Amino acid sequence: MAHHLSVLLFTLVLASISPTIHLNAQTYPEKTADGISQLQDWYQTSTGTWSSPAAWWNWANSVTVLGNYERVSDDTSYTSALSNTFSVTPGAESHPNFENGWGDDEAWWALGWVDAYDATNNSSYLSMAETIFSDIATNGWDTTTCGGGVWQDYESGSPDYKTYKNAITNELFLLLAAKLANRTTGSQSAGYLNWAQTEWDWFKASGMINSQNLINDGLNDSNPNACVNNGAETYTYNQGVIVAGLAELYIADQDQTLLPQANAIANAAITTLVDTNGILTEQNGISGTAAPQFKGIFMRSLMALYAVSPSYTYQTFIDNNANSIWSTAQGPDSNCSGEYEFGGIWDAACDQADPIRQTSAVDALIAAVAVRGAASVGPIVQNRYNEIEMFAVDGSGTVWHNWQSRGTDGASDLSNWNGWTSFSMGSVVAQAGPALTINGIYGQAVFVPTSGDVYVNWQVVGNSGSWNGWTDMGSTSSGLASLQALNGLYGMTVFGRNSSGNIWYASQSTPSSSWSSFTEVTGQAVQAGYTVGCNESGLLEIFGVDTSGNVWTNTQTSASAWSGWAEIGGKALKPYLTIARNLNGNLQVWGVDTSNTDVWTNLQSSNGGSWQTSWQNLGNVGGGVTIQPGFVVGLNANGNFQFFGVGSDGHAYTIWNTSSGWTSTWTQLGSMVLNPYLTAGMAADGRIQLFAVPTGSPYGIYSNWQTSSNGYGSASWNGWTSFGGDGYKFYSGQP
Repeated sequence: MAHHLSVLLFTLVLASISPTIHLNAQTYPEKTADGISQLQDWYQTSTGTWSSPAAWWNWANSVTVLGNYERVSDDTSYTSALSNTFSVTPGAESHPNFENGWGDDEAWWALGWVDAYDATNNSSYLSMAETIFSDIATNGWDTTTCGGGVWQDYESGSPDYKTYKNAITNELFLLLAAKLANRTTGSQSAGYLNWAQTEWDWFKASGMINSQNLINDGLNDSNPNACVNNGAETYTYNQGVIVAGLAELYIADQDQTLLPQANAIANAAITTLVDTNGILTEQNGISGTAAPQFKGIFMRSLMALYAVSPSYTYQTFIDNNANSIWSTAQGPDSNCSGEYEFGGIWDAACDQADPIRQTSAVDALIAAVAVRGAASVGPIVQNRYNEIEMFAVDGSGTVWHNWQSRGTDGASDLSNWNGWTSFSMGSVVAQAGPALTINGIYGQAVFVPTSGDVYVNWQVVGNSGSWNGWTDMGSTSSGLASLQALNGLYGMTVFGRNSSGNIWYASQSTPSSSWSSFTEVTGQAVQAGYTVGCNESGLLEIFGVDTSGNVWTNTQTSASAWSGWAEIGGKALKPYLTIARNLNGNLQVWGVDTSNTDVWTNLQSSNGGSWQTSWQNLGNVGGGVTIQPGFVVGLNANGNFQFFGVGSDGHAYTIWNTSSGWTSTWTQLGSMVLNPYLTAGMAADGRIQLFAVPTGSPYGIYSNWQTSSNGYGSASWNGWTSFGGDGYKFYSGQP
């Protein structure tokens, strides 16, 4: 993420809903944990399945929910349940390798094991998904009818044997192929990618996407050779799986036509397949054991689309549905006896409690947690397991890495870290100021400046424990420092500043593609301490201060084009800035004035739009103590910003905003005397963790963290604790 980027994933309710409700991110990890716990009350260890009326394909979706929950909420409580289902269910149900001759059923199981792999990195799960894929591709794919596509039923002897090519089976095949392409390497990955592209080419030409950008259920099953849209129900899950498939395929091949198509389908669904309060609904009800599962699948798919195509609309929609499930569709009532039991109609009292409805509702709760995002400032990110990871450079130019151990029940143990590990650098001598970002499938990329070129190292796709090795980014990167990196709409981008103050950038469109040469963002020189943010549309925005203290910004308009530099006038600031996204989805910037008197903030009036004409004064510590450059802004779990800075006396201070505005009194966090430059991360349970380097030699790295979510005052913080790392540095120019 960006050097000073504090990403706020925010909440607003659609205009049709009153009163306004905001997602309470403080408790949503806990709420999701409660929902999962209730789901597991129906789990049957002997068969690895969930009780009636849930059945074969519903169980596969429960596996996906467990996997997604563990990954998003940083909770390993159900790893044993995943392992148990993997081991005992095929035998208990007489379906070796989870195969039963139905393309959709098999694909649900394969996707479940991919999600379990993402959560645990257990390669056996990925191998099983590949085995299932092979069966579908070998026995289900057919070109003799309609020129391609997967039959829903290819079980020999079945009365429905090869009679129906439907949307969901082919959408699942697309999603599975794309996911496997992104989790394997070399010719194996290329083969899966070819399958995904072949499936999408066939699907988009099949006629199943109607004129309203919704997906009907399939092709004419009374006459399969007719190969025309049957005009059947536009189920919510049909809209969901295709957008997830297109999002995953976009990660693999960066085809620029994919996201507009996915957005069109998603937008059609969230404006059409809803009730009068804007809550997702099945147009023909949820009778039986299939329809109650559908809405959760849509929500998990919208979560996947959001990851590559950020949208305030999607965040709002997920938020509204999660809130409605919790406040309206939860028991106990006359139909549902227990708290944390969720019904299948999300805008009404709980109609029935069972594993199907529970899994679907928890899908939505997980999505609400996932799009909350994380506030990370400095060379620090959340990895694929939502653990915090950070990097630093020692005095000899070696890069060091430390990462958080996984917690349980969604509550991260912020004191439990693995310890510092060095990267093999060879002859490369790094300088302080590494930059980090995450690619589309949760792998990290770290960039370091040297006395010559910039070097990059990245995690190998499909294996979070393996790194590619350091690669020279070429002569166009020579002399660049003050690096920042983040992932936006057009892939990963790294920025650097040269000695003349000009900003240069290079990008990588997909995790497997090569990096571009560095290109200058022309027109304005800025001082060190610039920052880059990502707006609600996924476009990057640069912020910097010139030698006169004027603040400038430039917004990305395409993968290689920028809007041009524009001044945010009205206040002269010191060079160091930090940027965040506010509750309305617009960017907000903080700085200290050139007289070192006060902290100031300004915000956009719209996404990527103009800025307020007047800056807001947040004051200063007082008593002759002023905030020094090196400050950060963190995101509390409830969505409130918290500003952290080191005063001229060397102590850390904080203020925060509430529903009524910013506090006017600064709170001191401990007595340790610190270097001004802070680094901040956010744990999976929403708590902020700060890192700092004390003055004196050897410097060492110390951490302070909230003891509970939304802990503002000094009593809510743990106190500064040593994390080792003597002499390590986070920032360029850090003493």
